Amino acid sequence: MARHLYPGDIALLLCAMLVVLGLGRTVSSGYPGLLVNHDDRTASLWSCALLPPLISRRRHPEISAAVFAAIVMLQLVVGPSIVLPDFFALVMVFSVIVHGEPRHARTFIALAFVMGLIAAAVIAWSTEVGPLIERSHAFGTVARVDCATFYADGPTWGCSRSMFFSWLILLILITLCLLFTIVIAYWRRARMGIVRNLRERNASIESRQQEERRIAMLAERARIARDMHDMVAHTLSIIIVQSDGGRYAAAHDPALARRTMTTIRQESQHALASMGTLLDTLEQPDGDSDTRPTAGSTIHPAKEASYGQIERLVREARLSSPNNTVSRTIHGTPRPDLLTGGAGNALYRMVQEALTNIRKYAGDAVTVTILEQWSDTSIHISVADDGLGSQADADGHAPGYGLTGMRERIGAIKGTLITGPRTDHRGFHVEADIPLASTPGRVTPTTPIPMPISTLLDATNMAASHPGPKPEEKGMTVATTTTRGFLAHLHSLPVQTGPRNRRANIIERLSRWAQEHYLAVDATLAILATAVLAGLHLLAGPTGMYLQFGEVDVHPWAGVITTAATVLPLALRRRVPELSAACVGVASAVQLLLIGAISPENLFVLVSLYSVIMYGRRRAGFWVLPAVAADTALLVLSFVANGSGWSSPIAAILGMERRHHYYSNVYEIITGSVIIGVIILLMCLVSMGLALWIRSRGSNALVLQQRADALRAEEDKQRILAANMERNRIGASIQDEVNATLMSVRDQADEGLRMLEGYEERRAEPPSGEIVGAFSRIGLRGRHALSHMRRLLGMLRETGLSDDATAQTPAMALHPVSPQARDTHG
Repeated sequence: MARHLYPGDIALLLCAMLVVLGLGRTVSSGYPGLLVNHDDRTASLWSCALLPPLISRRRHPEISAAVFAAIVMLQLVVGPSIVLPDFFALVMVFSVIVHGEPRHARTFIALAFVMGLIAAAVIAWSTEVGPLIERSHAFGTVARVDCATFYADGPTWGCSRSMFFSWLILLILITLCLLFTIVIAYWRRARMGIVRNLRERNASIESRQQEERRIAMLAERARIARDMHDMVAHTLSIIIVQSDGGRYAAAHDPALARRTMTTIRQESQHALASMGTLLDTLEQPDGDSDTRPTAGSTIHPAKEASYGQIERLVREARLSSPNNTVSRTIHGTPRPDLLTGGAGNALYRMVQEALTNIRKYAGDAVTVTILEQWSDTSIHISVADDGLGSQADADGHAPGYGLTGMRERIGAIKGTLITGPRTDHRGFHVEADIPLASTPGRVTPTTPIPMPISTLLDATNMAASHPGPKPEEKGMTVATTTTRGFLAHLHSLPVQTGPRNRRANIIERLSRWAQEHYLAVDATLAILATAVLAGLHLLAGPTGMYLQFGEVDVHPWAGVITTAATVLPLALRRRVPELSAACVGVASAVQLLLIGAISPENLFVLVSLYSVIMYGRRRAGFWVLPAVAADTALLVLSFVANGSGWSSPIAAILGMERRHHYYSNVYEIITGSVIIGVIILLMCLVSMGLALWIRSRGSNALVLQQRADALRAEEDKQRILAANMERNRIGASIQDEVNATLMSVRDQADEGLRMLEGYEERRAEPPSGEIVGAFSRIGLRGRHALSHMRRLLGMLRETGLSDDATAQTPAMALHPVSPQARDTHG
């Protein structure tokens, strides 16, 4: 805002100079002073000297106020005792309190009162007694008879009394003006402090949203890496074990070779399906191949494994490694319904990864023990073997991504994980402790909730491109209260006014209280205004306080009713602004139809219009503008009917008898009514425009609070959108390559099956060398596929976010590894 201070203050200076100089020459023919009297030219020079400090009153308020005070003091001594720009002293006091350092405010307030005391004395002396030098010229003074001989004969009782009362009245007026200015300034300073806190909070929320989107994208990359490892690497390890076993066990058994190759093909197909589940998360309703999220796409979560599927892993482990002994023991009563969101999937993936590593590193003929211990608060699960796992890293390779993903999964559900060689150095063990929920309930999903992606894209565009979220998308916090339960929720919504300032004075504390309890403030003001205007209607009698062309004869209580109907809804002008504005609009329309005139309470329509544009939804203007136009047209019709002799439009419609006195010139009636209608319409438009301007500046606490609430409401959608966008981008980048890699393994198995089928059709025994060769090629292809998958996993975990990567490189660098690459641990 700092860059806008000077232009606005310069414009204020120019306007003030024109007004002061023009008005000064019009209303005064001379100016009294302490030393001499002054003419218009001298007064104009002093006026011009007092105006420049106004330019920097907000940028440098204290310096400007000090300069202004020095010029005023010099003016009081050698210049006119008072000129019109002296009243800008109130503006300078206001600026120091609002824009200056709080610790200096009291000093300048004291200076203002001292200057007021001196100014009152100088003005009283110069106007009652006359200048000290030009004693014979009392031009511009009151020149009272009692003070006419003051310089010659000394003061008299009458002169002293006149000077005292003149000084006292001036001092009281100056003091009241200063007190009013100080109250308004402290009130304004407290409001600005609230606005500043809300702006900082909103900026923090927006910054946090950016960071949370980055975190969500990183988390999604890690999740995909974990799932790719758990789904595909698990399957490929089974394929490798099956192919290695098939080379020896099925070399002379074609039937066993067929079953083994069929199992390998099914596992390959299972891995392909798993990758589809993991990455193919966008449905394109039009069949478009473009994988970018569109307004017609729907986001679906990947299917998760659960605790109940662990038994299937045990059966798979027994079938894939028949020489191993796999047992599962459960102590206590299993309570899967107490597993918190994602815990069942984490348990499944942990057991899956542990069994995969056992097949890869533990060796042959090992004993695997899966032990579960259920208690009331947690589940302890361990997977241990007595194989060679403890020496698996003796060749120097580092652990892979399987254990990393395992730790991430367990840590995400507040559990603890322990991995490493067994204490007796006979094998490897994996143990986890996972807390249970206190009561069974709906499990919180860990994957994004399905929703139209158009909603998510709107949320992102709203937060990224607009100064604040569009209220019409989510609804404004203050504006949207449904009719259901309205009375139960009839209270001020919370406004985050920031930390309490213990050094705040009573005015600032009252301002904060009024901001936090705006509904009570609005209701109190509406009731007081209604009571005052209703009393005036009763005092005015039948003629009332109406504006119309003809005579008015309305019962006073009709004025009381219209006042209550028009003013009381303003109690809700900030809580439910659209409902309040609708009530005011209907009340005004009924008044115009039945009474055919307007009264002072109709000025509150401007307040209602300001409130509905300021605090209501942005789309509120679509019905407010037509309502204003309709009421304005009804106003013109009322004045035309009144000028034509009818008391109201209803009287004209019903054909009631006209009054004896009415205007006969129809042209004058219509012209005058239209002019009044245009003036009223312009006033309404100015009120609405002012609300739009203030709202766009972001200087209203309630509007800022509404924006903060809307930002918080969009946070979850922002994270979901970021995760889904990243998943979709990764899927578009690697899915084809992953599928091609896995399909090569499946095709190799199909080739072996076709070889066996060919010999079977010829009723010949396939040579053991061809069977061994087929299994060798399958195993080699599986190892290449696993190596390639590990390379992709490394890229997912080690490359940056898509936002950063796309700015530097056109796409992910995905290249197959060399044939000499071999799989390592994990």
